[in-house]
Amino acid sequence: MTRPVVMLFCRTYLPGFRSGGPVRTLANLIDALGDEYDFRVVTLDRDWGSNECYPGVDHDRSMPVGKAHVHYLDPARISPAVLRSLVRMVQPSLIYLNSLFDLALARRVLLLRRFRQLPEVPVLLAPRGQLNPGALELKAATKRAYLALLRHGGLLDCVHWQATGEPEAQAIREALGEGFIARNTAGLHVAPNISCARFGDPEKWQPRASNEPLRIVMLGRVAPMKNVDFAIKVLAAMEEPARLDILGPLEDADHLAACREAAKRIGPRREVHFRGPVEPADIPDLLASYDCFLSPTRGENFGHAIAEALSSGLPAIISDRTPWQDLAKQKAGEVIPLGNPVAFAQKLDELARMPGNELRQLHRYCIDYAKASLRQAAILDANRALLDIARGRGESELNRKTWC
Repeated sequence: MTRPVVMLFCRTYLPGFRSGGPVRTLANLIDALGDEYDFRVVTLDRDWGSNECYPGVDHDRSMPVGKAHVHYLDPARISPAVLRSLVRMVQPSLIYLNSLFDLALARRVLLLRRFRQLPEVPVLLAPRGQLNPGALELKAATKRAYLALLRHGGLLDCVHWQATGEPEAQAIREALGEGFIARNTAGLHVAPNISCARFGDPEKWQPRASNEPLRIVMLGRVAPMKNVDFAIKVLAAMEEPARLDILGPLEDADHLAACREAAKRIGPRREVHFRGPVEPADIPDLLASYDCFLSPTRGENFGHAIAEALSSGLPAIISDRTPWQDLAKQKAGEVIPLGNPVAFAQKLDELARMPGNELRQLHRYCIDYAKASLRQAAILDANRALLDIARGRGESELNRKTWC
């Protein structure tokens, strides 16, 4: 039986990892459903923020990467003609765009489609949290102007939209307008991200010595969206000794400079270390050496870093702008509204004063919660249904309009 062909356009894909969650989202999707769908990935030939091409790339043909075939493009040589030729060669049953604000690939595909330069193929667009309020707050005028241009220019007409949960679906409704969704879209569908969780063993976690600082970790890009400067304010407000390690690529130079300057002023018994990017395979072992996870993020549509931290047994102290809303109820951490670094600091101080045996029990609760939350069967079914609905082989619960 011939598998449906899904042609996926994304700015970064494997072996890249610096862009964080989006790469893992797509890799997990393809690994989980690659036996049922023929995934053809079109991406750039380098990692996020890098000027170096991946080694061994052949720009003239697609290459097998896991369960997908990947065509790597030199960003200097991308043109409408190249993208049009690739789509016509592949003849997909569905085009899947991984980003709304990707100017290198997504925008070009939408323009080609708008001016009927592509075959009439359904398009599924996943904004990956880009329309969440916290994301739109950053460079708000530019983003809203670009979104208005896409809407009024007809580039988003008859596009299927993916949200990873009801909060993101509501954010999409608010950003686009209910009327636009009702009149102009082919459907708004909810399908959670697929996790590839590697669950830790709480018995392997070693409590720190009584004179050592609380070991706090952040995992993600050093960028305004991740609110690293806020995390440093939290550390400064703590009473107990603490060390904050930030694992992730240094994306925004201005933000990094401001964070380094703030870190110099936090006083004694406080340490902040920028550890840089980490290979995905090394993350579970690294997380096992910390006491807790901190993420005062401005917004996440899923939060792969949160899932990985919980799966490794780390209590998560996070903002209220993620789908992970019931941590306190499950004894797996705390959800705290942004705006009050003292509340974050008080929770971290509470963990710092907790005896080792009690903290180990929290690690057990976190792993149990992660296992229950990341139920693969239901999530796989939702993503399978999403791909079938978008290519015209199913029916959406949120919007039953067919592709137009």
